[in-house]
Amino acid sequence: MDDVTKDNFISLLLDKENCDSILKRYESEQGGKLPFRNHIKNLSTEVRLDFETATLLKNKLLTKGKIGENIFEELIFNPTFPEKLLYQLLEENKFILSLAHRKGPIDFLLKIARIEGSPSEALLTIGHHYYDSEKISVQQFKSFLDEFSSREELFISLAYYIKEKNEKQEIFSLFIKDNIEIRNILEVSIITKELLHTSDQDFISEKFKQGFPKYFVSIAKNIHTPIELLEKLMEVKQIKYASIIRSAAAQTLRKKMK
Repeated sequence: MDDVTKDNFISLLLDKENCDSILKRYESEQGGKLPFRNHIKNLSTEVRLDFETATLLKNKLLTKGKIGENIFEELIFNPTFPEKLLYQLLEENKFILSLAHRKGPIDFLLKIARIEGSPSEALLTIGHHYYDSEKISVQQFKSFLDEFSSREELFISLAYYIKEKNEKQEIFSLFIKDNIEIRNILEVSIITKELLHTSDQDFISEKFKQGFPKYFVSIAKNIHTPIELLEKLMEVKQIKYASIIRSAAAQTLRKKMK
């Protein structure tokens, strides 16, 4: 694999003989370990792409059958992939699922999200960005939720994602006030985060008694958790996250005993 590097990857793909050689090696790997395929995947995100080069690669690789398409698809996740070409691919209805899995640009993902029947991934990425970004106001976040209020997968994703109480969380809670399932997801998500750091012994004990595995994970990691609870958590078995809980409780107990 040393013969295909970040410095020569693009030039090799643009050369007919070398391109065919890369495609043949790529296709020959099947099954478990795929060192060359993984190498190509990594290189595809590391090289720099301008519009002219990316267009040349598109025109060449898309004539090379499924393997050529696979390699070009890896290039789509390159952070320098030209935005203009992203929109062209969308207009051509090509690689829509991969385009939806990109991290941005956000305006481009919004265009995908507004297409009926488009993959949910673009919408979920936007939702997390709108919630996290300080550049997105509370009103903008509300308008976004208004626009996509019928997309339940967005609200479920955000319920798992939101970890603390703030203005955007309060707005989000208004949208889900009539959905018990999503409200419960949000409540567990926020409490799980709070249990990692709280020093409120009554709160820790109360949530410990509820017996939720996610709560156990946080309680096991919290340095303020009483020793007797940590000792109990070191013995848990046959529940979700059991090994993680036992390991975290043991590690926290060692810290408390120092």
